[in-house]
Amino acid sequence: MISNGSIQMEFGTGDISIGVGGLKGCGMLLFEQQKPKEIGAPEIWDSVKMVSSEEFPVSMTFSCEESIDAFIQALLMAKRIMKGDVTLRLPS
Repeated sequence: MISNGSIQMEFGTGDISIGVGGLKGCGMLLFEQQKPKEIGAPEIWDSVKMVSSEEFPVSMTFSCEESIDAFIQALLMAKRIMKGDVTLRLPS
């Protein structure tokens, strides 16, 4: 389900924070704008934080592991396309 219309996130400058969380039976990714920093630098919290997805501009929730696997495969395909390992053919 997409409930917020069209949202575009552009990755590559280190200005999007990605939080990971969830409970048993539900995985979650939370995205928010941050000051640019080294890409992949983890944010270390002193303690467990209880947050709600409503606190973040963009959230993704997963209710089954297969959905996470499909998302990972899509990201890996996008990476292969970026590297030039895969060429997309447009329909003629």
